[in-house]
Amino acid sequence: DYFSFTSLVTSPQGYTCPVYQINKVPVSTGAITLLTSSWGKLNYKDYDALFVEDDVVIKKSQSGEIKEEIPKDGYVLLTNGEINGFFDNFEIGDKVEIETTITPDISIKEATGGNTLILKDGKVATFTSNIQGSSQRTAIGITKDSRYLILLVVDGRDKNIPGLNQ
Repeated sequence: DYFSFTSLVTSPQGYTCPVYQINKVPVSTGAITLLTSSWGKLNYKDYDALFVEDDVVIKKSQSGEIKEEIPKDGYVLLTNGEINGFFDNFEIGDKVEIETTITPDISIKEATGGNTLILKDGKVATFTSNIQGSSQRTAIGITKDSRYLILLVVDGRDKNIPGLNQ
């Protein structure tokens, strides 16, 4: 189904800034990305970073090369500091508050995201994005009775195998 996600970081002064995404490749637009230790080792440059452990800033990095581990019991916040100066509100030792809301309100341990629903309740869904051209595609579904998980993978990287369109 469609999920709504909102997440806000609050500075010690009470200023807030949205977290754009969690455990995805950071964007250079100035949006904040949160990476947990599940992400693995960092290998980025030209981002500002806040290293947070037990909700406390343990390290700040500005627009340099970041090649290090994410704290095991923490996370790293990344942004393009030339566009977004929100991390200037934090010093080492400051408390970081993050509030995340997922709608519908259910407990999610693991999730997989996609581009658009194809079917919902057995009917063609209203597409949330328009995917152009034929290419390799992957789809995941579940039967109405929730007994079977359906996985579909179609190759489309070869001129003899054109793949699928939306």
